[in-house]
Amino acid sequence: MKKYAKKIALLALAAVGMLSISSCEKGENEVDGNEVVEKEICNECHCQVENPLTELEWLKKEIERYDNADVALTVYSCKYKIATDTIYKDGFVIECGFRDLYDCEGTLLTILQGDFVIPDTNYNVDYNSFQVIYDSFYL
Repeated sequence: MKKYAKKIALLALAAVGMLSISSCEKGENEVDGNEVVEKEICNECHCQVENPLTELEWLKKEIERYDNADVALTVYSCKYKIATDTIYKDGFVIECGFRDLYDCEGTLLTILQGDFVIPDTNYNVDYNSFQVIYDSFYL
């Protein structure tokens, strides 16, 4: 009986762990009550959302702020990492005269200058990862 109790406890722990994972990767499963169901597939997620322009409130507000000022605005999704890290994180660059680098929560991390990070900052930006997600010039 102890052998089965241990297995049940491990399965319960695994189920709780699966519920706490939030990811946009294909093919993951999640536990819904007693049933394992396939998660909704998100092929092009950025910052754990399918559409950052509609799902990230801070980004919507930034776009409105610049649009109300009637200036050219481009928003890019991108990847960046802190110089001491090995893993790239999702982020955004908002370009309106300057290029500002933001994390997924809307925190301004640094200002970019051309295709380079301003010296003395700790961020490495993958410029090959830039994808335009909003451009007021082409509206």
